[in-house]
Amino acid sequence: MGRDIVPKKESHLVLADIPLDLVEVTWWDAVSYSSWDSVREDGLRLNRSYGLLVYDGKDKKNGKHILTLAASIDNDLKDDVGDQIVIPKAWVKSVRKIEKVR
Repeated sequence: MGRDIVPKKESHLVLADIPLDLVEVTWWDAVSYSSWDSVREDGLRLNRSYGLLVYDGKDKKNGKHILTLAASIDNDLKDDVGDQIVIPKAWVKSVRKIEKVR
C-alpha cells in the first residue's frame, strides 16, 4: 500500500560551491503595534538580514523594485530555494556581499 522511502545519499554542500552571492542586507521595516498605546512616531525599525541573493531587480521588467533573499537551497544546487524574503528596494539601506571561503 505505501511505498518504501529510500533516503538519498548524504551529501555535504560547500558554501563556496553555491552559485548565489551571500549578502548582508540592512533595510527599514514597518512596525505594527496591536495593543492600545500612546501615539508613536517611531514607525520604522532598521533590520539586518543575511541570505543568498536570489534576485536583485536587475535585467527584468517586472519586479525591478524588489530584492529577494533565500535562507536555504536544494542539495542539487539547482533553482530550488526556500525560506525566501522579498524586500522592497526603496526600504534597502545597504547590501554588502560576504566573501565565501572554501
